[in-house]
Amino acid sequence: ARSAMALTRASSGTTGVAEAPFQQQELEAKQRLENIEFERGVNVTHITERDLEVVVGLDWRTARITRLDFSSDRFELESLYGLDLLKGRLGNLTRVDVSNNRLDNIDYFSNANGFASLVCLIARRNVIDTPLLQIKPLLELNLSHNNLSVAPDLTGLPVLEVLILSYNQLSGSFHAFKSGVRLKQLDLAHNKYDCSPSDLAHALDYLALLKNLVNLRVYGNPFVACFKEYQVFVVKRLTTLLKLDDLKITRTMRQDVTETKVQTLEVYDDAFQARRKQFEMEQAKKKSQETKVTTTPRFTVIQKLLDDIMDDPACLQRNVAQLYEMAQSLTKLVLLSRGATSELEDHFWSDVRDGEHEAGVSRVIEVACATMERHDSVRLSLTEVLARFTAISKHGFGMECMNAIVQTMLGDPIMRSEAVVIFRSIISTIMKVFFAEINSFQSKALMLALINVLEHDELREEISGGLQDLLPDLLDGVVNAPDLTECAHLVHFLAMLTETEDNAKEVATDLLAKRCADTLDYKSIQEAESFRRLFCDLLDLSINIFTVGPDNIAEKFVIESTHVRLISRAGVMTANVTKTSDPTEADALAKLFDFLRALMERTPAVLVDCCDSYHVVDLLVKALSARSIDPVLLASTTLCLTVVLSNQNMWLKYSPTVARELQSFVLLLEYLGGKRFPDLYRRAMRHTTDEALLRDLEHDEDIDIPPMSLMTNKLVCEAFLGIVGVIELVSQPHSEQDEQRVWVSEAMDRSRREEVLLHLLAVPDDRVKLAVMRCISSLSVSQFSGEEMGMVIRTVSGIQNIGAGESEKVLSLLVTLLCRLVEDEGETGATFRKGYAHIAIQETLDTLHRNAERETHGDEDEETQKFELSRELVAFLRSCSLIPSLRRHMRHHGFLHRFPKLVKLEQDLHSAMAKDVCVEQTWAGCSLENLLECLRGPMQLDKDRKVLVRILSRMADVLEGSTDAMAPKEPYSFQQIADREAAMWLDQDHLEQRHRFLDDEEWSDRAEQAAIFMKVNGISVIREFLSGADVRERSRHLEREMYDIQAEVCEMQASRRQELGVESAHEDFKATGKHKDANDSALTGRRAMMMAIQSYNVQLEDGASEP
Repeated sequence: ARSAMALTRASSGTTGVAEAPFQQQELEAKQRLENIEFERGVNVTHITERDLEVVVGLDWRTARITRLDFSSDRFELESLYGLDLLKGRLGNLTRVDVSNNRLDNIDYFSNANGFASLVCLIARRNVIDTPLLQIKPLLELNLSHNNLSVAPDLTGLPVLEVLILSYNQLSGSFHAFKSGVRLKQLDLAHNKYDCSPSDLAHALDYLALLKNLVNLRVYGNPFVACFKEYQVFVVKRLTTLLKLDDLKITRTMRQDVTETKVQTLEVYDDAFQARRKQFEMEQAKKKSQETKVTTTPRFTVIQKLLDDIMDDPACLQRNVAQLYEMAQSLTKLVLLSRGATSELEDHFWSDVRDGEHEAGVSRVIEVACATMERHDSVRLSLTEVLARFTAISKHGFGMECMNAIVQTMLGDPIMRSEAVVIFRSIISTIMKVFFAEINSFQSKALMLALINVLEHDELREEISGGLQDLLPDLLDGVVNAPDLTECAHLVHFLAMLTETEDNAKEVATDLLAKRCADTLDYKSIQEAESFRRLFCDLLDLSINIFTVGPDNIAEKFVIESTHVRLISRAGVMTANVTKTSDPTEADALAKLFDFLRALMERTPAVLVDCCDSYHVVDLLVKALSARSIDPVLLASTTLCLTVVLSNQNMWLKYSPTVARELQSFVLLLEYLGGKRFPDLYRRAMRHTTDEALLRDLEHDEDIDIPPMSLMTNKLVCEAFLGIVGVIELVSQPHSEQDEQRVWVSEAMDRSRREEVLLHLLAVPDDRVKLAVMRCISSLSVSQFSGEEMGMVIRTVSGIQNIGAGESEKVLSLLVTLLCRLVEDEGETGATFRKGYAHIAIQETLDTLHRNAERETHGDEDEETQKFELSRELVAFLRSCSLIPSLRRHMRHHGFLHRFPKLVKLEQDLHSAMAKDVCVEQTWAGCSLENLLECLRGPMQLDKDRKVLVRILSRMADVLEGSTDAMAPKEPYSFQQIADREAAMWLDQDHLEQRHRFLDDEEWSDRAEQAAIFMKVNGISVIREFLSGADVRERSRHLEREMYDIQAEVCEMQASRRQELGVESAHEDFKATGKHKDANDSALTGRRAMMMAIQSYNVQLEDGASEP
């Protein structure tokens, strides 16, 4: 910071009189850097309110908390009692991660402390020794990498299914696991179990009690090395296993093991002891060799260890452990060398003959990747080994190691979080060492490797977060560099890291803004082709910091009049770029326009200044109206133009000029698959690194232009996004007084704007699809022709893979458009209802059925998207249900056949707390015969689910003669249905009131449905469904019991007659009328009691509350 201020004074000629402000600025910069270091060094040992703000959010006192994660580097927790701050609000918590801390026990997690819904507890890498857990709902427990010497007691975890105890100190008996009766996965790898074959037999007896166990890991324990045949006995004894030590047990494998005749395990004890002695001798010998190797790491040793793994997989664990120790030794030597690793690298490569380096590197990386792919157990260890080897920069070894890590992350999403930790803890540490010589070959090589990693869009945010520790050094290097042209790699690296908001905020300082503004002002930086990359990186870095930084950062660029000088340079570049096809020139001009756009968005005064004083609109129009334009520049200029014209004053002032030059914006439509599209694609291909393709383009040879359905070129898609944004802006609803928008809209209508946009929905890029749908949604439905309506319907049917990407949102917007078309009261709506609505109903039903079949339970985001799409589809069908001419299309055989299945799928595949789709509130749900199918046959509903209540309520509505025309826009929810049922008993006149609103077709249909209901004996169907077989059996039992009672009474009466000497019933009545009345009363009372019991049991069966 001091050096930068000295340079600033020297360049501006500042004297001592003005030193005070500079000193203040210097102190602020130093404080900022110190704050960065402080924040990175926080190690929280006890949870406080501030920590809950970081983990949960600022609303942690009121938020519904379902997950807690204290596993980041910020925490080194020693106690969990700070969670008392959340006392009484832990009932919804389902997942907790307290990994990477210093906890010695986790007994705080218990039912007594309110963890009533906790199903997943992860406590890896702590110092836990004897956990005592009482969590009834817990399904998964991960205690790997701790200090456990005895297996935890599982009696307090009655439903536990996954138990991970790898990398501990466990030994002794397996007795503790027999109480985990529901265990499906048990991981005991890398512990201290050293059981003999006879001990293993006892262990398998305990594990055989776990009837649900399908995945077991025990490798890495001492007994495995001396008794490799253990897997045969384990597979033979544990018949439910599907996976052992990460190896799938196929049907053929199990059959072979079953047919193999083996002796009892006790027979192998002597051989086991002999093997153990031999193994211990070999280990002692190898340990002495390894000690020598770890002090002198060499490439040839690495190569041999990996090749041995391919030849003999049995040495996997041993060789990987040796590689791990070598990599750790290498890291220590790098740290000791303080970045001066030339001698170390020479020694590393000393045994490799000239000309064999490249082939050796390729072989090592190939074998390492193959090993990680085949063996999950060593994937993390080998990834860390590769990360440590990135310190070797010669012969591209470090670069290839980095690329291998990237491929692992792309191929295995689970590894991403682990790899981010590796980047933060290992690669970041190595990079900081190399910063001692920031311009050294090693530093540049590793930085280039990291830049290649950041080029992957899907990894950039995660990796950037893992490299935050480098920001202070990078900031210091850029600010204090005497000449940035000598440190262009630093600027490039910092520009890429600050594309994430958090990183940009960390380095957004006045000093960096001043340095960027000053350097951008250099004419040599702006004009020299050799500095074009640096020019673009400075623009990117400036955009990143003033977009998210405080206002004074943007003001720094305004005060320095950076935008004025850049506009002047843009004029020269625009003239050049229209005459050349050089993509680097177009890239630089695009970055310049991006800078102006971001600054105009941030500072309205700059917008006015750029447009009114420096005519930036003329430059944008000149670039856009050129006969040929690069896609990168097209995307940038359209986005910049959108920012300008979004301002109402700028629209009124400049839209006539822009519309005239761009032919009422119709010219932009030609890039969306029109006559300008082929040239746009060819210009995009000039950005490739494929030399053969570049030669073809130089010789004007034709290249195949892919159809829209195969258009995956990112640059072309970015251009599409910019153009669609402009079209959406100029197509916004307008008043008749806005003559400019009226003319533009009419011109674009004549050019078939909607058809062009709908063709774009075939592009695989989700961003393009959503942008197109937002644009189309802003258009008036009156602008759609019949052919365009058909295209909308075909687009709905064309989206088959509903769960992929953003397809649910695209479909929702398309169906919303269909709703607007069917509800339109004008000529467009009539055309749609007459010629297209019946096809739309069929396609909507097909889409609803495919969406209903998706199993999304457990994935909250996917389930929400599934529900929202289903509700939009049902909303369209409900709109069609209100139009008499369309109702017949909702009673055809296909619809009626699918209706019960849709209801059944909602019951089976939606969670209990999910909102209601309510497909029964359509015209198809007015068919009582269709509704009754939900109570019988294969589509019969469950009696304890809320879907049944909706179906019964719908039956009652149909029989009562309710009209859907009076229903609200949104379907009745389950709660609203319950409220309506309760209110029914209070309003006796509601039936007559409802009948008045029925249209003619509804009136006749309700009468027909009532007749059908009586014909199929609907009441009996409902009663049969509600009673169930078990209740009917009880009813027959009660009848038999009543018959026995009646027989008893008759027998008593006969006995009484004999006592009185009465021979006939008439005489009996005369003689003992009083007694007979008493007996009849007793019989009647008993019968009444039995009937009451039967009624009570039926109520309990139906879920009614106890009377």
